[in-house]
Amino acid sequence: CDLAFLSQGGKANIIGIFKTIFSKNFPATHPKFSIIVSVLVTNMRGSHTESIKIFRQSDRTTIGPEIKVDFNVQSDSQELNFIGDIANAVFEKPDEYHIKIYFDGEEIYTIPFQVIQPKNGNN
Repeated sequence: CDLAFLSQGGKANIIGIFKTIFSKNFPATHPKFSIIVSVLVTNMRGSHTESIKIFRQSDRTTIGPEIKVDFNVQSDSQELNFIGDIANAVFEKPDEYHIKIYFDGEEIYTIPFQVIQPKNGNN
């Protein structure tokens, strides 16, 4: 999304959900976007790691650095919200990209999106 943040009450606020980024020129730098992940963890007390990686689908190239969060679950059932802000992501070419979410090293979710160069040159 364009922006994600938690309100004072812990509610997730998500602005501008998108599945496509348009650019006239490549490589294209996207100034900022956010990834928000909400996970319900049950019967998993202790230390855990969540990470987010972005891949270009055609050749599995990683885009930008991995976002990693270490946290401690202290109850039998706990909802966790993670927000990753991505600044100046560089997309070398139009393609399908995947945001992959990992929990303790295991992939738990994939979000596909497109980076497109419009045929008429408009964005």
